[in-house]
Amino acid sequence: MAIYKSPNKNYSDYYFDSTDNAVYSTKQGRPYKLAFSYKGALEKRRVAIGSGYYKTTVRRDQLTSFFTELQGVSAKPVVASGGFIVGSRSGDQFSFSPTPRVHSTLFDAKTEAERLAKLQPAKRFVVMGLMGSVKASGVTWE
Repeated sequence: MAIYKSPNKNYSDYYFDSTDNAVYSTKQGRPYKLAFSYKGALEKRRVAIGSGYYKTTVRRDQLTSFFTELQGVSAKPVVASGGFIVGSRSGDQFSFSPTPRVHSTLFDAKTEAERLAKLQPAKRFVVMGLMGSVKASGVTWE
């Protein structure tokens, strides 16, 4: 489980996360997952990286050779810095799974909310953006 970054400055906004075997772009600020092609065997599917003159495709089985592992970097801070979760709403009450799936793009979260709404037409579903997180290092009682 590691984060890889391209040593090539033309692809400096792209990362490979071996935890979920996905490529992310930070070109628009918040990381978002790039889609692989659906042609060919799983290991030969490709992802498009870069733009214009520097646009290239990389096969899934060649990602660790295209990117260089970042030592001491966990996948969680890169991916957990944002994202979207889907829940339900009834009046002014919101309900979420105790372990919600964090979608890396708004499009993915909306697609999931639409899927759930079609399964349960009487229920209202919401998409919420994760803006950050905090963890207390301890509690002091007086």
